[in-house]
Amino acid sequence: MATGIKGLGVLFCAGMGAMLLGSISAQALAEGDRSKYWIEPNSGEVWRLNGQCLTVPGWTESDAIAECHPELADAAAAPQAQPRVETRFETESASALFGFNDSQLTNQGREAMRRAVRTAEGERIERVRVVGHADRIGRSDFNDRLSMARARTVSEYLGSLSTLQGVEIEHEGVGYRVPVVDCDEQARDALIECLAPNRRVELEITVRREVPVQQ
Repeated sequence: MATGIKGLGVLFCAGMGAMLLGSISAQALAEGDRSKYWIEPNSGEVWRLNGQCLTVPGWTESDAIAECHPELADAAAAPQAQPRVETRFETESASALFGFNDSQLTNQGREAMRRAVRTAEGERIERVRVVGHADRIGRSDFNDRLSMARARTVSEYLGSLSTLQGVEIEHEGVGYRVPVVDCDEQARDALIECLAPNRRVELEITVRREVPVQQ
């Protein structure tokens, strides 16, 4: 008879233990942000062992709460930088890059291209688009070919720079169809000088940079 009572006592204790664990588990899961910690049902405090909070199976650093793991909770709460894509425009005068009616970059022109790329230092350059422009003097087909040849030359030079390895580089020549100035008819030399801003190469540099999230 004593053995039977002892057995019932063991079963009773085991049953109570299971009920207690079930209660604790249910309490832990009901605590919202604290659901990954063991919670004392009566006080609502996180259980601790040797000063350390007790976590339930499956706890990860992303589940940290400030009262137990302040350093992890602060890091999780800190705003994370978000990528932002921007396009910048650099314009260089053709006279600063090429000789008259020529499509080969001068030394001054190569330095101008390196300088333009340096404006995006420290950021991830994703794409560069080179657009060549001409003035309206002369045959339109010649101006189309010249603007395209100049854009191609710049594109090839940019592609040789170590800072642009692997970057998508496109080029296009549009002749005189996108002028930035319009000049009346006048003597040739004066007209050439007046139309100088139209003879240009434009760079569209698309960069991706990390921008802190505003709180």
